[in-house]
Amino acid sequence: MQRCLMLAVFLAPALAALAACNARTSSEPPPVADTAFGELSSALDRAHAVEDANLQRKQDLDRALEVAH
Repeated sequence: MQRCLMLAVFLAPALAALAACNARTSSEPPPVADTAFGELSSALDRAHAVEDANLQRKQDLDRALEVAH
């Protein structure tokens, strides 16, 4: 009997601590800007903007070449 009581006294807090470690504080992940990937994400956005600008310039040059021929 005493052995079961001792086991329960030590086991209950251990299980509670494990359950607390697994508990999520929120179901939503933080915004990317607030994580370690924030700078990487903004650099990727800038790269996409530059790519779009370059594509537009290429299309303008292609049209100009077609008109010239």
